[in-house]
Amino acid sequence: MQRKISTAQVLVSVTASAIAVLSHEQFGFILALIYLAVLIYCLCQKNQPKKVIVYLASATILLGTGVLCIVRASGSVLRIQQEINNWLPDMLTVPIAIRAESSIRWFMDSLINHTGALLLIIWCLLCVILWRQRKMILAIFAGCFAGIFLLAKTIGLDVEFMLLLRELHFGGIVNFHASWRYVGGFTQWIPVLFWSCALVMTVAAIATAFDVKSRQKAAIGIMGCFLAAVATAMLWASPTMYASGYRVVYVASLLLMLVVLLLIGRLAELKP
Repeated sequence: MQRKISTAQVLVSVTASAIAVLSHEQFGFILALIYLAVLIYCLCQKNQPKKVIVYLASATILLGTGVLCIVRASGSVLRIQQEINNWLPDMLTVPIAIRAESSIRWFMDSLINHTGALLLIIWCLLCVILWRQRKMILAIFAGCFAGIFLLAKTIGLDVEFMLLLRELHFGGIVNFHASWRYVGGFTQWIPVLFWSCALVMTVAAIATAFDVKSRQKAAIGIMGCFLAAVATAMLWASPTMYASGYRVVYVASLLLMLVVLLLIGRLAELKP
């Protein structure tokens, strides 16, 4: 962080940031959060060059302003209104409690079922890393999460659960009933609660997998997971979140790929 920033690096960074903002507001918002996080980190450190802080602050303000302008542009406002009229005409009339419940189930469905392959890789890497570090409990948890997800997706573990617990109207461990205006009972929240605990344990395991010397990498990994969740949750504001296609996964997937690369690097550092 204390290296000098050349003019070429600044130009490349600014150009890439502008392209990200213009390509999609989701990219721009996440990039602005990354700049903000780095700016806060630099402000907390001593002896940081003022040029770096000024650059980060300027980039954060410009990115935030750019995203706001794109969202509030007349064309975007008309597009959003048209989406509301065409896709979900009753979105604004649905009670807030039902909207919140549907959005939470949709959020978990997007993270687990749409980016589950990357989460599976993360759990497997964490299992190996933590096992080598003699942190058996977290390693077992990571392995169990990977095993349950893999079984549910490959040999129909969900079907077995449905047959076993059909009297309780339990739909399966990866079935979140992510449909608009669906109102279920308590058993429909079992997958949400289970995988929420799994995601929290995953973040804790990532923090534990890195030693004190690699705390910056641990912070980047945790921030990657957090931003992946934010990138998905952003679409709660979209009236067509149930028809968003791959918009719900491509930013989150890129961030989770970064976490995978960090864990692979950490695994390479450990002695066999």
